[in-house]
Amino acid sequence: MNRVDHFFNTSTEGSRRKGFSLIELLTVIAVLGILGGILTVAVGSARRMARSAECTSNLRNLGMGLNLYSQNNHGKLPTAGNYNTVPGVGENKSWMLALSEFMEQKFPGENEKTMFLCPSAVETYPDGVARRTYGMNAAGTGADVEMRVGSFLKPTSTVLLMDTVHLSDGDGQYAFGAGSYERFADWRHGDSLNALFVDGHVENIQRANKADLGEYVLNYRERE
Repeated sequence: MNRVDHFFNTSTEGSRRKGFSLIELLTVIAVLGILGGILTVAVGSARRMARSAECTSNLRNLGMGLNLYSQNNHGKLPTAGNYNTVPGVGENKSWMLALSEFMEQKFPGENEKTMFLCPSAVETYPDGVARRTYGMNAAGTGADVEMRVGSFLKPTSTVLLMDTVHLSDGDGQYAFGAGSYERFADWRHGDSLNALFVDGHVENIQRANKADLGEYVLNYRERE
């Protein structure tokens, strides 16, 4: 073999050693697909956790707002209220409207980021439109009673607010009670929901533990 022949050697022996076989190529593609699926699940899980954390923060802020409201209202919380959730319409206000007016917050637009909006509700509410997405516990008293903060028998184990299903116009079910909490609970955080308790702490409750939710709702009783 002369120098030219050596330089332009077209033997494929080396390339066969360096290339992928069809089986190897398919194996690599399969592995990449599995890794992509794992990454997609991980990203989705991270997003759900972030939205749940934001919801938890919202509920804590609402708890602080309700506490301030009670301090300016002779120790009483706003009533869970009636259907009226729109500013300037009638006197029978939902707690959402009473608190937003007390905190001098304007009526939120569609999907506007406020403490009243759980970001996960955008996925569970009709047409992806949400404004105010939490409901107040009215078990045992009715929606038109102003409860005193200091009158609860079990403030650390009594739900005050929780994620609720859509009612109308981007608003969640504003109140729930002993006979309706299961129907109005919105398990929108990966089969769980977030709930604010009377003492101000927030818990994530799994749907599998909805019996616990029932107990926390029905603890809504005043001291004798």
